[in-house]
Amino acid sequence: MTALRPLPTSTPAIAAVAFVAAVIGLTLVVPGLMDWNRLRPRIEAATSRAMGRPVTVSGPISGRVFPNPVLIVGGLTMGDASAESLLVGLRLLPLLVGRNEIDHLTLSGGKLGPVEGIEARFDPSGETSATGRLTLPNGTAATLAFEGFTDFRNASGKLRLSAAQLTAESSVSLSPDEANLPDVIVTLGQSRATGSIVASLKASPIQVDATVKAGDLDLDTLAPPSPVASQPTPPEPVPPVPASPEPTQAQAPAQPASGGFALPRNVTANLAFTAGSLHWRGITLGRLEVNALLDNGVLSLGHASSDVQGVGLAELTGTLAAKGGQPSFDGNLRATTSRAGLSSRVTLHGSQLLLSALTLAMDDIHATGEATITLDNPVAVKARMSALGLDAGFDGRMDGARASGAASLHAASFAQAARLFSGSYRPRGGGPLAVTAHLNAEGDTVAFDQLEARLGEAVLNGQGKLVWGISPSLAADLSSPGLALAPFLPAEAKPFALNAWRLDKASAHLALADGTATLERLSGRLLGGDLSGTAKATAAGMAGTFAIRGADIGGLGLGAGGIKATKGRLDGQAKLSMSPQQLTTLTGDGRFEVKDGVVEGFDLAAMDAQMHRLENLGSMLGLVQTALSGGSSRFSSLSASFRAERGVVTSRDVKLDAEGGGATGTAIIDLPKDSIDARFAFKLATPDAPPLGLRLEGKLGAPNKIIDVNAMQRYLVEHGLGKALKGKNGGLIETLLGVKPREKKQ
Repeated sequence: MTALRPLPTSTPAIAAVAFVAAVIGLTLVVPGLMDWNRLRPRIEAATSRAMGRPVTVSGPISGRVFPNPVLIVGGLTMGDASAESLLVGLRLLPLLVGRNEIDHLTLSGGKLGPVEGIEARFDPSGETSATGRLTLPNGTAATLAFEGFTDFRNASGKLRLSAAQLTAESSVSLSPDEANLPDVIVTLGQSRATGSIVASLKASPIQVDATVKAGDLDLDTLAPPSPVASQPTPPEPVPPVPASPEPTQAQAPAQPASGGFALPRNVTANLAFTAGSLHWRGITLGRLEVNALLDNGVLSLGHASSDVQGVGLAELTGTLAAKGGQPSFDGNLRATTSRAGLSSRVTLHGSQLLLSALTLAMDDIHATGEATITLDNPVAVKARMSALGLDAGFDGRMDGARASGAASLHAASFAQAARLFSGSYRPRGGGPLAVTAHLNAEGDTVAFDQLEARLGEAVLNGQGKLVWGISPSLAADLSSPGLALAPFLPAEAKPFALNAWRLDKASAHLALADGTATLERLSGRLLGGDLSGTAKATAAGMAGTFAIRGADIGGLGLGAGGIKATKGRLDGQAKLSMSPQQLTTLTGDGRFEVKDGVVEGFDLAAMDAQMHRLENLGSMLGLVQTALSGGSSRFSSLSASFRAERGVVTSRDVKLDAEGGGATGTAIIDLPKDSIDARFAFKLATPDAPPLGLRLEGKLGAPNKIIDVNAMQRYLVEHGLGKALKGKNGGLIETLLGVKPREKKQ
């Protein structure tokens, strides 16, 4: 066994051991006994000299010597900037000989303006790294990182901001008076912008001038922020603050709730932003320019303008602030095109956007209304506009260039509404207008279905598609259970049988394009028959081809001078054209035939029976009276063709086949002059019976009736009754009947 060596007993050895023991004792015991807070004035003075600004220390101060000397200072404040703690690392050997040499500085829980949670490390060489948290105005959390050099009065390096698909970076130089970021590059998804930022730090609040220029910004490529933003990993981890005997750390500042909106209150900033185009939810803004001032948490929008796709130049002014964690805007909107102008007051709170005092001026139309827009995804829209007695509304959703919802149009009088859209067409009207439909719009195409249009008592249903653009077009399939025609006739139209017509089970395809309205596949029930046809209308006039089968002739109102077809089934066709409300331009042709009907105003069968009893003057008078006393005649066929030219309708082949005889004739109806000149020759069934002539001449509604009895007189003369019939002065029949005799030919 090796014997233990005895401890040194010489005086120098004992002194050396005692010195080492004393140093160790002081290192371990003295820091715990020392009142470090007595250093507060010296620390405030030293840090104020280093920063060039007054610094106050309000938190606890502690320190230690072993294993590495550190001084921990809590609660530092410099103007608007603050830190929870500052750890000062000292070198041990220089400290033992009375020199204070800093090894490193570590700052924790710092706050500078909107940047919170700052963690920074400083080396004696000036090399610095720092990270912090920044909450963007939309509530998204971002990380701010700095790498560079500082001497605590000036700094330079690279600054980078990261958040979801947004990154921004720039070189930066800092001095006690100014921060300069001359080459900012912002990457937003696939879009890129450049700019510069200069901040005056000496002013209170901080004053900032920021300019950003972008080419094509596509915000639709960005994913929406997650409900709770994660904290990105800092570029370089910062060493934790070593534990100390008395480190009372303050709690980190509370972060805004997810989705909260806030604007910094300790910054005054002039902002200028321009972009060639911006795309958001399918909406394209071209030549976007924004100039704004941020002051004390309020953003004043001095000028914002853009070319809005499908609208024109739009300008917006107003103020934006945060209220209850939600954006709140109050301002005015103006938009202009070559033909129209729009203005409105704009208010926003949270996701609710209200356009009030909305005014739209287009040509001679001045419309007012309001719109409520909920900025969800998709956007909800509820709008109402009124102009010239019309009230239009929309309640639906918009998702970019797509929109869907319920649309409506109301007016006290559908006749008044029709006059707004066509100055030349003035229908007689009768009742209100109420139109509802469901719309699906995408781009410049609007498809509609569930259409229900009430025009007075008439109801139209259908579906179709409207295409906007340089040449707008409309295509629609329409139907109606029943349409009375009278309300749609011109207000100045004279009363006649058409006023009572009604088109039942109607359907048609309507097309509007290039200023032309085309009605195709028109079908329905008219006067108990089947109607079909096509029509076309332009500003210059209208044209149509129509056919009818099996219609009740009684409802047609075909007749004049007390002679009228009241029963029978009509087959006919016509091709007509005319300028709007100008009967002098009516042109066309047609033909009709009525089978198995009745004509009122004469009785051919009675006339034919009387012809067999023609024996004397009394029987002759009875025959003529029978012809004029009314009655009715059953017929097997009534037919005619006609031609219209310059408003004059001419027929030269009127033919009637009836019981007791028949008739042939011609007719000229002058619609512009409201006159008729018709000549008929009634032929009885009795063999060799003479014809009885009838002429209708004068006003169409009440023409003069002229009886031509010349052929009858000749017949009677041939049968020995001529002398009695001629009388002393001749024309006895005419005299007895009160009919003007026909003049003899010269």
